[in-house]
Amino acid sequence: MHKLKDLINQGRNALSVCYERHEAENVLKMVFSSALSLDSKDLIMKADADLSDEEYRKIAGIFGELETGKPVQQVLHEAWFMDMKFYVDKNVLIPRPETEELVLWILERFPAMDHSQINFLDIGTGSACIPVSISKLRPSWNIYALDVSGPALEVAQKNALSHNVAINFSLLDILACDKTALLSLLNPSESNNENLFDIIVSNPPYVKDSEMSSMHVRVKSFEPHIALFVPDEDPLVFYREIALKSSQVLKSGGSLFLELNEALSAQLSDLLLSFGYKDVEVRKDFFGKDRMISAVYTH
Repeated sequence: MHKLKDLINQGRNALSVCYERHEAENVLKMVFSSALSLDSKDLIMKADADLSDEEYRKIAGIFGELETGKPVQQVLHEAWFMDMKFYVDKNVLIPRPETEELVLWILERFPAMDHSQINFLDIGTGSACIPVSISKLRPSWNIYALDVSGPALEVAQKNALSHNVAINFSLLDILACDKTALLSLLNPSESNNENLFDIIVSNPPYVKDSEMSSMHVRVKSFEPHIALFVPDEDPLVFYREIALKSSQVLKSGGSLFLELNEALSAQLSDLLLSFGYKDVEVRKDFFGKDRMISAVYTH
């Protein structure tokens, strides 16, 4: 038999290789909470408890994966976003707190007392953390989401199912699709193209290739590059296509929300203005960095 305290110490030693002490303690708690349903108090009060061979192998295997630098969210296949648990794997970005701020901004702009049926589109949905959260908190809205990655959409659909929300998912490349393809999401019948979107949101790839070397190994070695990086010579490539195509499918007065690279906020503001958007506003995240932008398009 194995003592819980021995496995705790083993975990601390394993995590010290790739985590600072405080972060290692948080990861340690996440592992025992997820794998054995033990909270922080249990790790102290039950330190002398015996673990079965199966429990020991399970936890030891998790620590072994973490020693490689693999993110704990991918090892446990779970990440928390807007107080909800999402399934994640190597095919999707791990949801970040900064993106929660983007969701909260949308909810602030469109309060719950407005019961109108809003058409909402998420471009590059990944794990679907944005549309699932919106759907849970604004259940009257019509939610659409697209991604260029089939495996990512499988994760997205899994999360929509686990949270019991109805989201219309589509496999679509925003760089290659046209207005007709986007409108077909709302208007399956070719004879009807009157419906448009009220809100479009995206957290597109925005990290320059040259910035890869400065990123943590847990990001650059384990998270999907297709969702992260853009060429140095054209860092606005996704923003340009999203801004252009959104202007074609947004209702007059419709809103565009984007997460952004702080180094590109001025360029992105100018880009949106050049496409005819109004009321362009940049917001900072809780670290004080330019992190999100919104704009309104009027026909």
